[in-house]
Amino acid sequence: MLNIFSLIYICFNSTLYSSSLLFTKLPEAYTFFLIQLYMLCQ
Repeated sequence: MLNIFSLIYICFNSTLYSSSLLFTKLPEAYTFFLIQLYMLCQ
């Protein structure tokens, strides 16, 4: 019983970690994309 709970906890933590990582990397990629687009239109 404890095993299942720990497994769910680990899965939840890893999902949360990856999503937070994705959300922190997203603005960087977006601004980089916008800069590229701006340079292209010049």
